[in-house]
Amino acid sequence: MVSYYAYQSVFFFDRTSNLLVLMSAMFTVAWIQRHHEMTALMAAGVTRVRIVAPVIAAAVAITLLATINREVIMPRFRDQLAQRPGDLRGNVAQELPPEIDNETEILIRAVP
Repeated sequence: MVSYYAYQSVFFFDRTSNLLVLMSAMFTVAWIQRHHEMTALMAAGVTRVRIVAPVIAAAVAITLLATINREVIMPRFRDQLAQRPGDLRGNVAQELPPEIDNETEILIRAVP
């Protein structure tokens, strides 16, 4: 069960990384603004670009990590990611539903 959820965490990171990066960047900038840290930093002569640069760098780093996850890591574990929670041992046959080829209108079905 631990291995199943370990592989699913890779999939979960792929699905949520973009939204988490956006939300965390917005939260960080809003927090700095709300607690008047932006005013103090700008009064000290620090530009807005220099204040936001670490947030942008972290967002780019996590986006690159998500891209590496999607292009390198997930294809290696595609069999484990396709497992169902009720079939952790991999010995339950999966149903193959019938499909219709729209071009030729031929019914493709699995024969048991």
